[in-house]
Amino acid sequence: MLVTFTIDNENFSTLDVSQDLEVENFLALVAMENPSVSTSDSTFVMIVNGRQWKIDGDVLKMKLYEIGVENNDMIAILKVQPRQAPGSSRSSMGGAAASQAGSSSGGGRGNLSDLIRSIQVPTKSSKPQQRPQGQGMQAYADTMVKRINPEQQHQISRNLFIQMSSPLAQLRFKDEYPSAVASYLKEPTNYEAFHGAMINDQKDFYRRLALTADPTSIEGQKMIADLIKREAHKEQLQKAMTEMPEAFIRSHMLYVKLKINGVETIGFVDSGAQVTTISAAHAEKFNLSSKIDKSFATILRGVGGEQYSEGRIHSADIEVSGHVFPAPLNVLQRFGEDILIGLDTLRRHGACIDLGKNVLRLGTQGIEVPFLNERQYVDECKRLGVHANVAPDDKEPLPESEVSNEKVAELVNLGFDAHSAVKALAISQNDIVYACDLLQSDDPAPKEKDDTSEPMDDQ
Repeated sequence: MLVTFTIDNENFSTLDVSQDLEVENFLALVAMENPSVSTSDSTFVMIVNGRQWKIDGDVLKMKLYEIGVENNDMIAILKVQPRQAPGSSRSSMGGAAASQAGSSSGGGRGNLSDLIRSIQVPTKSSKPQQRPQGQGMQAYADTMVKRINPEQQHQISRNLFIQMSSPLAQLRFKDEYPSAVASYLKEPTNYEAFHGAMINDQKDFYRRLALTADPTSIEGQKMIADLIKREAHKEQLQKAMTEMPEAFIRSHMLYVKLKINGVETIGFVDSGAQVTTISAAHAEKFNLSSKIDKSFATILRGVGGEQYSEGRIHSADIEVSGHVFPAPLNVLQRFGEDILIGLDTLRRHGACIDLGKNVLRLGTQGIEVPFLNERQYVDECKRLGVHANVAPDDKEPLPESEVSNEKVAELVNLGFDAHSAVKALAISQNDIVYACDLLQSDDPAPKEKDDTSEPMDDQ
């Protein structure tokens, strides 16, 4: 079941846990992202559906369902500030550092300012405080990691292990789990070694967390600075989600209907591309292969890397909304879009990309060609029998006969059911990371689409 939690009513995170999970293990999972939460700290309380639970020995051993937690519930974890006797001295700045440095994911502006104030520059007269050293600190780290339920620990490791097949995931997690990423790069099929490295990374995190209480520790102060940076990133994210949520929605690209040599197709309008291109397969489909001048073969370089051009069609008739104009086409063997209208053609014909009216305006005659919205684009691709560049969610599931057996075996080795693995890979178009997300959500079945919904209007 999905459970959302908040620390002191600041920021929100969601965990996928079992209803039989003990409160102690749930808090250990929370502490991985919010080290300020401790199962041994009785100053924390949990509020579930309006009922307050003080975190003590009895509550820690209870199951989540026993305290009233159900699917999609929210748990508020609050720190109750103890009353301070008049005249009592404030806690040392070092102690504040240990408390505040842990709030790496629940931070509001108060926590951020407290973290900044907690960073101290050691002076010559500074005397190091008595902190766990050597074996004592290692024992502390071992104890914190052991509080995590082994099954939950394996679930976290397994999910990250599958994601490691993506270079982007390796880059994203190399600072947080350096040993685990290095283990995967060395032995990409050895899950046990990866899991062991994950545990070592978690132990190292708690070891460094303990050092944040010592203002003379360079490593501890460095971690506080890193936690401040993370909290600033979360504030930026929260602000962006509040002020411009549309920025987190995938933007549909600009496609228009056109004809080449009288054959209907779809063109991708890209003002960032220097030249207009066509795939070799489409050139053959439009009977343009004989027009390819291979003496103009060259290398095209861009953000996506290098592409080898087989040659150039010096002039091909492109028809858009009844208007025919000639354009040169560079022929590529491998390309993500079959037809790409680049800046050379757009500039030559005085094109204007009007996103306000969602049209491509050509020349002084004011010819307006509407851009296809996402549904229109998919429908047109189906009608014309051409490839549609859409996200896996928008595609029809693959036939089970086309599911990769190697990837099914890989998911089975990680503990998933073979039948469910096949379904998930079919939905994800053989994307093993996406398939793993589906399997862990316990819902590997495709969602029903509402066929009665109206197509999106052009904006």
